[in-house]
Amino acid sequence: MESLQDSFQTRIPPAAISNVLAGRRSISQQNAVRLEDYFGVSPVAFLVAGGGKAI
Repeated sequence: MESLQDSFQTRIPPAAISNVLAGRRSISQQNAVRLEDYFGVSPVAFLVAGGGKAI
């Protein structure tokens, strides 16, 4: 992901994207739904893939 550009397209703040990518936080349910819209996959893929941890 190109954090800043993807932030505008997903409506997820750049800091949230950076923190998830760095492993400092997990993906919230709200952001998982936004990623669902962006990538066209189930939000469960983002919430389960990391076992509750940032992926």
